[in-house]
Amino acid sequence: MRILKFGGSSVANADRIQQIFSIIQPRISSGEKMAIVFSAFGGVTDMLIEMSVLASQGKKKYQLLFQQFTERHNLAAKELLSKVLI
Repeated sequence: MRILKFGGSSVANADRIQQIFSIIQPRISSGEKMAIVFSAFGGVTDMLIEMSVLASQGKKKYQLLFQQFTERHNLAAKELLSKVLI
């Protein structure tokens, strides 16, 4: 069994994630056994750290960052689902 891990810029947006699918699809189709691990989108780990620091300091800016975080992930999910459902 192989473990394939993707993160950072390789999962930065829906297009990049779609490229990963095109890489792993032939392996899946051939029956290769694998575990696929996705880590955070590029820049998200730093954003999570910044949000937690701001929130712990009582600074409301973390709410804006959280909104951006949520919108980014929702947009990527919608884009990917639209490609799968077509």
